[in-house]
Amino acid sequence: MINLIQLTKSDNSFKRGFLLLFLILLFSSGKVFSQAENIPLNNEVYDFLKEQSIKGNLPSLNDANPNKTRFEIERWLREIERVKNQLSETDRNRLEKFANEFFPENLETEKSYELFDFNRPFVKVFTDFYSDKSKNVYVYKDENANIYMEGVGYFTYTGETGEKRNRQALLYDGGFRFMGTVFNHFGYNVSVIKGGANGYHPLQLQTDPRLTYSFKYNENLEPIKNYDFTQGYIQYVSEPAQGSVLAVQLGRETTRYGYGYSNSLILSGEQPDLDFVKFRMNYGYFSLTSMHASTVGRFSVDRSKNYTKYLAFHRLQLSFPDLFDIGVGEATVYSRQLDMAYLTPLSFFKFLELSLQDRDNNLFWADFQTHFIPGFEIQGTFLMDEDILSNLGDLNRFSNKIALQGGFWWTSALGVPDLNLIMEYTLIRPYVYSHLDSVNTYSAYGFPLGHRIGPNSDELMTRLFYYLNSSVKLTLEHRLVRSGENTYDNSGKLNTNYGGDLFEPIRLPGDPERVFFLDGNRRRLNKWKIDLKYEFSRNNYLNWVYDLTDEVRITEKKSGSYGFSYIKYTIEY
Repeated sequence: MINLIQLTKSDNSFKRGFLLLFLILLFSSGKVFSQAENIPLNNEVYDFLKEQSIKGNLPSLNDANPNKTRFEIERWLREIERVKNQLSETDRNRLEKFANEFFPENLETEKSYELFDFNRPFVKVFTDFYSDKSKNVYVYKDENANIYMEGVGYFTYTGETGEKRNRQALLYDGGFRFMGTVFNHFGYNVSVIKGGANGYHPLQLQTDPRLTYSFKYNENLEPIKNYDFTQGYIQYVSEPAQGSVLAVQLGRETTRYGYGYSNSLILSGEQPDLDFVKFRMNYGYFSLTSMHASTVGRFSVDRSKNYTKYLAFHRLQLSFPDLFDIGVGEATVYSRQLDMAYLTPLSFFKFLELSLQDRDNNLFWADFQTHFIPGFEIQGTFLMDEDILSNLGDLNRFSNKIALQGGFWWTSALGVPDLNLIMEYTLIRPYVYSHLDSVNTYSAYGFPLGHRIGPNSDELMTRLFYYLNSSVKLTLEHRLVRSGENTYDNSGKLNTNYGGDLFEPIRLPGDPERVFFLDGNRRRLNKWKIDLKYEFSRNNYLNWVYDLTDEVRITEKKSGSYGFSYIKYTIEY
């Protein structure tokens, strides 16, 4: 969490202001929220709600900030229930599955299962373990509090394909998650995952890229290579008016920010989990989110070289029902003590940064999402990294750091129920996400915060997925990625900087001031992926994934391919 203890005496006003805001929220007369905890983003209910929103069965989900409370999800599911006769058979079965999980009246009934339910016959502990009932390790509810205790476990076996079939990797981990609400307004979550890894190291990272930013995995001081991921937060949520939401959250949680079907240009959701204070408000056609977070720079075995960096985000959105949503947002990266200037959500970060002597890395974006064609959604984002307005006369100047993204999602594609087609194009110009100093790059733990392809690249993504039934989902995906890479000499020293690495800022004088898109060592990737997911009983999943990459290094006139496949067993009770 952001270490408020390190605030200087001059920051006492922040403490008083935060306490005042907390007290106002605490004693506000909003509607009681009995389910104020957020549902993790990997829950399948988010995909279901998104599809129903595109089909016109739900209003806008404000999914540029997708983390939602259990109460909000329950409310949307009840809206879908009112039109369930219009759904396909598969969607009706999916709705029933999620209703059993999220409707409070279905708890402690034959529609749910608890491992530690001592009021049921002991034999049912075993016979219902692989049933289709919604499952938890333990659930407790009274008029002032509730708690959901879940056990999670993952087992993944990966093998390379092609000529190197002898190389394998094994990942196995497990843990627990406590989540719930106390005193009607305070949602909380505490979760810990601990795991181990065996086999071929690069294949482990291909299977689960999160290992890239696991401290224990990178430290590698124990006999068995291991890793861990932990989250925890407390959140105050209120509904001051019907359908509105007011929330303040403090802690750590996996989150995304901004639009993007392939990856968001703002926060991809694949980045290391951030520690943050977040404020969000939805009222009528207006929504505002603000987040101030902390993270770390690149890992170093020399701990004196490790440092903390801060990130500030805010976004304002206006919604026009049955038409479109439009939004504008800003992000700033800085690395010093906590700066008061970036804590307020009602400000312009860029002008604040200039008043603070232009030391920080600022991004601005505008986005939109349509709702006027049932079953077909279009969304797009335009991002500026720093100010480009003063150099519009030369769009190829290194300082014109812009990124574009646009795509569509088509439900019931080609007239086939339960078939979805997504296409999206992303273009990121040279030097986007970089900064004049490598400390303030737009990254966490050396991992990009934004889109995975990085600067001086573009990508065309096509994804087709089909629900064979409510338990089986087949996904086919293709990504064409082009990039222009920097050039290096035989010793690894940078020769020419084409803006293809966010950790290599421009060197002036020395590097060319005019950089054309895809200049440098040209590379083209064709990436194919097949993902077959089978929920053979509720909360028990089997995934088979095949991943193949064909690489062509155009400038160097080299080519090759790399493939791997894995099978993954997931249990989330």
